[in-house]
Amino acid sequence: MIEIATQAVENMAKIKTLSEEIHSMREATDKEVSRLNWDVYRPRIQELEHERDLKVEEARKQGEAAQLEKNAEIVALNKVVRQVRLILDFLRLDSHRNLDISDEDIQFSRYHSNDYKESLGLYIDDTYLKAKLYIIGNEKPTNKYSLVVLGKCLFYEDLLKLERNYGASFHTSDRYELEKVVRDFPSVEQAKAWLDKNRGKLISGESRVQYQEVKIAYNEAIQTYKADDFQEFLLARCQCGNFYTIWEDYIKRNTPVSCPKCDQQMALAPGK
Repeated sequence: MIEIATQAVENMAKIKTLSEEIHSMREATDKEVSRLNWDVYRPRIQELEHERDLKVEEARKQGEAAQLEKNAEIVALNKVVRQVRLILDFLRLDSHRNLDISDEDIQFSRYHSNDYKESLGLYIDDTYLKAKLYIIGNEKPTNKYSLVVLGKCLFYEDLLKLERNYGASFHTSDRYELEKVVRDFPSVEQAKAWLDKNRGKLISGESRVQYQEVKIAYNEAIQTYKADDFQEFLLARCQCGNFYTIWEDYIKRNTPVSCPKCDQQMALAPGK
């Protein structure tokens, strides 16, 4: 056998031996890596992870408890702040607002096919809330007549949220805090017959109770306080009696500040 061939045979034998050694080394390495991963360090990692989870949960609970405690303090402190804001909202209400409801304010579009409109008179006639009942034609094919309650209230929605739905087939130009389509009927007579038996159910008991609560709070506020009692909270004032509070600091962007009630220029409070 020539020398190069002999060398090739010897090299092939060595290569086989080395390959077997590499394979054995790979198996040994894999076994050692697996041992280190799963037998040595995985139990330690699990123990640390468990310790970590306990510590993290403990820190979370302590933090949340502390935050709840602070939030409770804020809620307690904010009661007086909210009371002042409510009093100021009451004091700047337009107590002379006309709450009368004009039958002429109910209008139909020119394409409305059933423009029947009948006033059934006042349903609520209270100091700060007036409501009237109407039977009004709608566009439905069968139940063509709607029993409707329209009401004006001195207290706007942020102070008292009365019932409103927007299913009416008429429009108005005035502002109503109470606007409710109670029910639809095939005829005017059926609407009136139903009303005779259910007159007390047109407005929810909850709305009535809330109105009385706000009414009592309002009367107490206007009899006890005046705007001058809260100078620290007034941002701008008008000669007509209207004012802005420090919670409405967006008005600083307006120069000059005009009163939304009388259009006169309002005076910024000193230092504001």
